Amino acid sequence: MKVRKNNPLRISFLSVAVVCCVALSIVFFYISYRNEKAAEEKYAQEKAERVMQEWEAQLQMMKEVALRIVSNYEFQPYYFKADIAKKLSMLETFKQYKYYIALTEDYFLDYGEEWIYTSGGKTIDFSVFLNTKSENEKDQQWFRDVINVLKKDITKICGDPKVLRAFNEIYVLIPLKVNKGDEWDIAILGFVIQESALEERFRIAGGEMNGSMELYEKEVALYSNRETSCLPEHKHVVTSISKNGNYTFCFLPEKNYNINSGLFLVLVFLVLTDILLIFVIANIFAKRAFEPIKIIAEKYRKKVSKDVGSYVNELEELDNILGDVIQSNNEAKLQIQKKQRIIRDQILCMVMNNDTFGEALSYLDNAEICLPGPYYCVISISCEDEREMPIEFLIDLQEELEQVPDKNEKEYVYTVCSLEKKLLNVICSAHTEAAKDNLVETIRDVAESFSYKPIIGVGNTYQSLRNVSASWLESMDDIQSSKKKRHNINDSYSFVYNAEGLRRIWLALDNGNEEMAVERLEGFVEELSRNSVSMLMLQYILADFLGGIRRLGEKYRLEVSKTNISLVVSAKSVKDFENAAKKLIHEFCGCYKALRSQLEEHEVNQIYKYINEHFSEYDISIEKVATELRTSTDAVREAILIRTGKLYRDYLIYLRIEYAKVLLRQEDIPVAELCQKVGYGNVSYFIKLFREVVGVTPAKYRKNTIDGIDI
Repeated sequence: MKVRKNNPLRISFLSVAVVCCVALSIVFFYISYRNEKAAEEKYAQEKAERVMQEWEAQLQMMKEVALRIVSNYEFQPYYFKADIAKKLSMLETFKQYKYYIALTEDYFLDYGEEWIYTSGGKTIDFSVFLNTKSENEKDQQWFRDVINVLKKDITKICGDPKVLRAFNEIYVLIPLKVNKGDEWDIAILGFVIQESALEERFRIAGGEMNGSMELYEKEVALYSNRETSCLPEHKHVVTSISKNGNYTFCFLPEKNYNINSGLFLVLVFLVLTDILLIFVIANIFAKRAFEPIKIIAEKYRKKVSKDVGSYVNELEELDNILGDVIQSNNEAKLQIQKKQRIIRDQILCMVMNNDTFGEALSYLDNAEICLPGPYYCVISISCEDEREMPIEFLIDLQEELEQVPDKNEKEYVYTVCSLEKKLLNVICSAHTEAAKDNLVETIRDVAESFSYKPIIGVGNTYQSLRNVSASWLESMDDIQSSKKKRHNINDSYSFVYNAEGLRRIWLALDNGNEEMAVERLEGFVEELSRNSVSMLMLQYILADFLGGIRRLGEKYRLEVSKTNISLVVSAKSVKDFENAAKKLIHEFCGCYKALRSQLEEHEVNQIYKYINEHFSEYDISIEKVATELRTSTDAVREAILIRTGKLYRDYLIYLRIEYAKVLLRQEDIPVAELCQKVGYGNVSYFIKLFREVVGVTPAKYRKNTIDGIDI
């Protein structure tokens, strides 16, 4: 069928095309206007964000100076007041801190006395200092009152910066806890910032900023560059808020009426091109409007031929496509199940370790883990020599144990398998204690029914999911006891002082966990109470306990009161020791938490993770770590000290030696190659260092490991 020359649909199609062209032009110009406006708003927002980042960076630098002062014994009053030379040394050190802050070189240190220390390296009377700022006595007294209130509110060794406006200047005050001999005192580190300097710094940080700028601290204007304030709720005001929410920066840009003629001409050209295309397309549609039936007929009238491809028809092609989709979905389902299993094992490990118990509880339902209890216990399955245990045994045993529980009887069993450690942990949940005992017996029978005979450890039963970690530790101890019996190691029950109980308390204190420390103390005291302990043995235990507290205090530079120490020393019974030790633990954990609050947990974790991943690199200096993580070397040292209790160098040696021990147990490689793998370039130095830490040479350690001798 031929198309007539005078197509009656052409006028209708062209009319629609005209309407579309007008609408398209409006849309194009509107999009251009919105894009330009959005770009200006984004640019202004980026400026405001850079300004806020600069402000937060300056405050952070000031806090770093405060941390340096708190951690430097030269600034402790008990130290520098004892000698004029120490005082002069302190002033000279204090004078150097002006290079840390870009906003100001004018700052002071107030120890609550009539005189203060200034950034000029001098000591001046505080009243004289205030008179230089203002002669108004009310303003001076108000400033003093602010400082006094700030001293009362401090709960940490280094408080958060307090920003205020006084004497037509901006003051940043940071409270500090300093050692004044036998007691703690509060000092104030103050930075004085000129408003003009702050405005200039903002313009440098944000680039050229034409408009009005404001900086607020909780609705109090600290800085303003015009008489009428611009607030966040005002129209067209760009706002940036600090991470802690204490500061708000407002920026009101000047209106820009410039028109980019080049882009405008390009836009006009594009619109005209689109109009032309629409008219051409409309004409083609009008021409083809009479042929839809013919086109459809020609499309479906064709028979299947070789040109179509390997498919007989479109249905077969669709069937093959759907088959491929189903296969892909099945593979994706298996991958999802595998990932869900990994996530489930991680959550169960969190429950057993009890490190992040609160987080683990929130994920139990999402991971489809059901542990209703109320009776819980953990069974650990290992062997006498983990290297000889086949991995297939653990996998088969895990699959068999997951079929044991009867959910109709409210029994639940979850297994966590560590193929690297050749260890299988089984968490059991039952609704009665008798059901729990039957479940444990069934699991033991299933494990012992395999041809490879394992060693089984069973933990005690608890009625709280939080205590699963204790049951797990007990099951591991049971395994160790079984191994001792197999080696004919005499472990008959009689009271012999074992410092392991105290070490567990120290480990809890090393992590700042007061609740766990008290719980372990009570368990240790209960062990002592079941036996007749002589006064000599009790005094020895008291001395050992205080020695561990002293070592932890030196490690973290913490001091506990002499009163609590005296109570422990003067204890005449196990009950007296328990009461005095609880007070000492409570005081120590309070000081520990105050110290830990100085560091951001995220930075500590980041540093710790980086070092654990890169310790085997040859160039892993503390300066490199600080550069890679964009932090300071002091922060790296403090993070490793708080996280591990070791200095950076000692912890690096520890990681490398432990890794060397693993390689010596698992691989038969030359010591020279082993030395390079753990990050040392000198073989003789590595052998010497290994012998100092482990007690034997690498070759001797490998031989002892093969012979089954524990080192």
